[in-house]
Amino acid sequence: MTLTRDQELWGMTLWVEKTHDEAGAEFIAAKIEHLTRSGEQGGVQLWREVDRRFRELGARTAQS
Repeated sequence: MTLTRDQELWGMTLWVEKTHDEAGAEFIAAKIEHLTRSGEQGGVQLWREVDRRFRELGARTAQS
């Protein structure tokens, strides 16, 4: 079974939530900062997409 890119990103997002819980946003921000300083633009974009999903997940959870 092959995962889509969206499924992979949601998998990463859920891993961050499970592993870091409320500190997930800080974990993601640190990843983005590190990758930005390293010039890894592909990695920055990946983690920005994870960040967007993490925020969406938080908004969904808050509405429940």
